Amino acid sequence: MSNHQWSPTAALSLLLQIVFSVHSHAQWIQTDSLGGRFANSFAAIDSIMFVGTSGGGVFLSTDSGTTWTAANSGSTSLFVYSLVVNGNDIFAGTESGVIRSTNNGTSWTSADSGLTNGIVECLSVIGEKLFAGTGTGGVFVSTNAGISWTAVNAGLPNTAVF
Repeated sequence: MSNHQWSPTAALSLLLQIVFSVHSHAQWIQTDSLGGRFANSFAAIDSIMFVGTSGGGVFLSTDSGTTWTAANSGSTSLFVYSLVVNGNDIFAGTESGVIRSTNNGTSWTSADSGLTNGIVECLSVIGEKLFAGTGTGGVFVSTNAGISWTAVNAGLPNTAVF
């Protein structure tokens, strides 16, 4: 039996070899199903993945991102800056407001009554509240799934919210 002592360098070397050998099998594979458009945001409902793009609207994938299909029925918004899921609904912040799908992206309807700035850069959900950050109009909140929005900018030093 050997009484070999491990040096700190040898132990670190062994640890790094184990870590890199375990993680070296993970790979990204490029797909061009978005037609060269920029992906701005991602969201998922169950096994359906959504991506918001610059110039192509919303795309969805049902095969873990291998292929993407345009999902823009009912929407004229081609620049989608943000996506958020609230229950079974998905909301998209676009260059012309907020749109909502209640059927996994099959169709979209406007959900931006009360928004005074058309460009919605970011969306967030806290409980039953949906928040929209706009390019110059500040922050808005909806408590009724996007049916109406109210500005909540008191104390906000800058209304450009990205």
